[in-house]
Amino acid sequence: GYKLPVLQGVEFSYTLSEGTEINPEIIKDENEFKAIVADKNKYYELGADLDLTKEGLNYAPIEFAGHLDGKGHNITIGLEYAADETAQYVGLFSQINDDYEIENINLHGTITIDATLDSTAAKSRVGSLAGAINGSGRISDITSDVDISAKYTSHVGGIIGYHESGTGSKVSYDNLTYNGTIISENGANAAGIIAVSLLNGKISNCVNNGNVSAKGTVAGISGWGYSDISNCYNTGDITASESEAGGIFARVNGTRIIENCYNTGDVKSGVSVAGGIAAVATNASSESVI
Repeated sequence: GYKLPVLQGVEFSYTLSEGTEINPEIIKDENEFKAIVADKNKYYELGADLDLTKEGLNYAPIEFAGHLDGKGHNITIGLEYAADETAQYVGLFSQINDDYEIENINLHGTITIDATLDSTAAKSRVGSLAGAINGSGRISDITSDVDISAKYTSHVGGIIGYHESGTGSKVSYDNLTYNGTIISENGANAAGIIAVSLLNGKISNCVNNGNVSAKGTVAGISGWGYSDISNCYNTGDITASESEAGGIFARVNGTRIIENCYNTGDVKSGVSVAGGIAAVATNASSESVI
C-alpha cells in the first residue's frame, strides 16, 4: 500500500489496484468490465455482480487474456444477432487468448442468433463464457444457465464454443456446470460444456444438466472429444436430427481416456448413431480407455 502523510497525528493508508497477482484490479461495474485490457500478465477480480443487459450499455463480446477471478459473482448477458449480422465468436468473451485463467463466475441470460439458409453472414463459435479459445490455461468453477437459441450456427457450447489452438498439456476445463438449454436449429456440433475441446487437454468434474439439440455431432460434455475426460456426467436430453449424438462425447478422436463418467439423459439421433457415453470413435487405438 501507499502511505498518506500524517494528518493531526493520525496515519492513513490506502492501496491502489495494480493488476498484479498480489494486488489485482477490482472490477466494480459494467463499464469497467467493458474496459478490460486483454493482457496475459494482468490480474482482475470482480467486486460486484454485473448486468451487461442494462439499457444504453450496448455490450458486445470482448477479447480476454490474463487472469480473472469472479469471486462467485453473477454476470448477466443478453446477446442478439439478426440474420444479416455476423455472429462469429459470441459469448461473454468473443475469444480468450494467450495465457489465461478464469474462475468462479456464475453466468445468466440469453444468446439468440437468427439466420436463414440463405444468410451470408458467418454464424459460428458460440459459448456463454467464450466463443473460442486460442491459448493455454485453466477454466474452472464456472456455472451457466444461459439459454442459447441459434439457427444455422456451428460449434455451439454451453460454456465454450471452440478451443482452436494451444498446448494441450497446459489446458484444463475443471468443475464447469451448464444448466441452460441449447437449441441449434440446422446447426452442426453442439454440446453442454464445450463443442470442440483441444487435443490432449483435460476435462474434469464437469456436469451438463441442460437439453441440447442440433443437426449433428451433439453431446452432453463435448461434441468433438479431443481431450481426456474424468469425473463428468450428463443428465440432459441430447438430440441430433441428422448425425451422431453422445451422452459424454459425440465423437472420440484419437487415443483418449474416459474415466468415471456416466449419462442418465435420453440420447437419440434421427438418422445416425447414438451412445450413452460416445457415439463414434475416430482414429482410436487399443490404448484408448473407457
